[in-house]
Amino acid sequence: MSSSVKPKKKRPLRKTFPRIRIIKDHLGQSFYQVDARRKATNGKREAFSSKQEALDRADEIKRDFDAQGTEGLALEAEVRVMAIRAKNRLDQYGKTIADACDFYEAHLKREKAKADSATVANLSAQWLAAKTISNNRVLRKDTVDDIRKTSKILEKNFGTLRILEITESSMQDYLDGLGVGFRAKQNRRNLFSQFFNWCKRQRFINENPLQDIQIVVPEKEVQIFSVAECTTLMKTCETSFPALVPYFAISLFAGLRPNECKLLKWEQLHIDELEIRVLAPTSKTREGRNVKIEPTLKYWLESFTGKKEGFIVEQKSYRTQMEKLRVHLGYKVRGKNPDGAVWHCDICRHTMASYWLQKYKQRGHLAEQMGNSLKMIKKHYKQVVKSSDTDKFWSILPASVVDEIQNDKDRLNKLLKGI
Repeated sequence: MSSSVKPKKKRPLRKTFPRIRIIKDHLGQSFYQVDARRKATNGKREAFSSKQEALDRADEIKRDFDAQGTEGLALEAEVRVMAIRAKNRLDQYGKTIADACDFYEAHLKREKAKADSATVANLSAQWLAAKTISNNRVLRKDTVDDIRKTSKILEKNFGTLRILEITESSMQDYLDGLGVGFRAKQNRRNLFSQFFNWCKRQRFINENPLQDIQIVVPEKEVQIFSVAECTTLMKTCETSFPALVPYFAISLFAGLRPNECKLLKWEQLHIDELEIRVLAPTSKTREGRNVKIEPTLKYWLESFTGKKEGFIVEQKSYRTQMEKLRVHLGYKVRGKNPDGAVWHCDICRHTMASYWLQKYKQRGHLAEQMGNSLKMIKKHYKQVVKSSDTDKFWSILPASVVDEIQNDKDRLNKLLKGI
């Protein structure tokens, strides 16, 4: 018989998948062919010399198909080997290939989300616009200035990064590297947190990366002016900066916050009723309140000879006037008086609270006057001053009336008693 004669096929031994055929080769010898070909798979035909081997292999293929379906049979041998090796590596951790795929898929989704998220520069610009342009709520000028300043800092330090690339760790590293004090670091953290909270509300991020970062500012005794320093301040205003007399008289003897005092108008001063009406829009707490005008302050306000209408201090030249006064007093300002002390913005307010508390002994009433909680008063206003210094503080008067009242013991005693 010629070697070119094709092997003869016989009736299939197994008709269901995978089929088994008995085939005779050109020498008349029989072998068993397992046909695992199936539509949409890369199944192959395999030859076996014994019937049992063919049946065993067919059963194995059928089990794999039942367990994995068409996709399983379509796997190339190389992929099958890879899967087996991966399974062996994961078994020691009690994880499956499916677990590994879920984990890595989630990672890839996060990376894609980062790459697709908006840049910090873009969002900080949107935040600034939302807070300063399209917001119906009227914000104080210093609040707007803080937002604008923060937006620039964000753009400078993180502008090219995607918002989802910002993490708690990166924020912690940034704050740690600022090289500033605890208070300044806390202020920066709080301003940044406002931005991230806005991003969260707009659904650009799911969590604020700063929410778990807390900066503890060590407690320290508040700084206040001595009686001599208070006297120098008011006399300097009288002689060299008369336009600032109402501002510092109210700051020092009524304890208004710097911004509350800056935005105060003469129409809010009810001298005859001995009340200052602090309006809600200009208050840090967004709540209006009445502040008592002490007799000392009444003398200063009545003795002021300048214009008594509009704001108590000129708004356009406010910063310039303040800096000139501080330089005149020897404080360090913009490179001048480099060895001088630093002016603390709330020092007048703290001074008033300390001397007022020593005089009246009523923390609850002081809290109402200053627009603070009783807890804040107890926490921050612990500066103890002498009774003799308290009398001297409330006796600081304008030069125009000082001789008159000091020679009138009855009026002086009434002044010291707050009558």
